[in-house]
Amino acid sequence: MNKPILKLQNISYSYHSLSGEVPALSNISFYVNQGEFLAVVGPSGCGKSTLLSLIARLLEPESGTISFQNPDGSLNYPGIGYMLQHDHLLEWRTIFRNITLGLEIQHKMTPEN
Repeated sequence: MNKPILKLQNISYSYHSLSGEVPALSNISFYVNQGEFLAVVGPSGCGKSTLLSLIARLLEPESGTISFQNPDGSLNYPGIGYMLQHDHLLEWRTIFRNITLGLEIQHKMTPEN
């Protein structure tokens, strides 16, 4: 049996403001096995970007858990990046320099990059 490499269990998230609370995701659960391809589709405002931000740990879920099983068997959270539908690139940098910005910030640039 395949062991999931990504597992979301009962994930919920709401946005809070002075005018109130707006639920973005409620009780979302799914898993992805190694070698599978996943597409997240839906209308504008349904929570797709929120879901990706939670998986990338840019946001923390209000409830539920997100876990990774790396191919080497470790449970370390992998470094994840994703491109939003609007390309918030730094215009003064080349495409390559925009792509490697994360490595640069983490001081992980090498001559091979």
